Amino acid sequence: QEMVYTKQDVQRIVQYARERGIRVIPEFDTPGHTFAVSRAYPQLVVCPDQQPRWMDVAAEPPSGQLDPTNPESLKLVETLLKEQAGWFPDPYVHVGGDEVNQKCYTNEPRIADYLRNNNMSAAQLISKFAQGIHAAVRSNNKKTVTWEEALLEYNELARSFGMEPALFANAFVTNRPLVTSNIIGATTIAQLEMALSSTDVVWTEEMQKAVEAVHQRVGNPCP
Repeated sequence: QEMVYTKQDVQRIVQYARERGIRVIPEFDTPGHTFAVSRAYPQLVVCPDQQPRWMDVAAEPPSGQLDPTNPESLKLVETLLKEQAGWFPDPYVHVGGDEVNQKCYTNEPRIADYLRNNNMSAAQLISKFAQGIHAAVRSNNKKTVTWEEALLEYNELARSFGMEPALFANAFVTNRPLVTSNIIGATTIAQLEMALSSTDVVWTEEMQKAVEAVHQRVGNPCP
């Protein structure tokens, strides 16, 4: 019970952060890093806590990935995202997408048969599942954040956004000068919050120094 964040806990954290010019963006990592899901829904997770050679199917222990071939996996994520959309006011939701190990799927006979029968690769299966998750995010009037490898390694997912994968790498830095200048020009915490909410770029040391300068100029509201 003590390790569970209630809705009231989240609201308190979000408000505390907002008063200090900080955004709270939740991350619900999918389909990898989901061993915990297997404790409640074992039928939705593939290769859970594989031992002793967890490194064959995961980046770190315990292993476990959502099963993209089970429709209930996507339904679970859709239900979670719909609920959490009301908990976190930020327009962005991070859905992970990193360190998905294809062997976790290809080593599972049932999924291997699914791929063969549907003439699909593991990468295509992962991409299709991710597209469903991204669609669920948009259905809740939110914008998707994902780890870069999800877009750069799975072409179908990148093209679903109307861009070639290589263009995403360039998109990370396109607006950095503008964002930095908006941060530097902020004179209040509210203006700083507005500047930060407009950024879709990778955080840099330059931006960190700009934020620190604003706090020195207007005062740090933290107790």
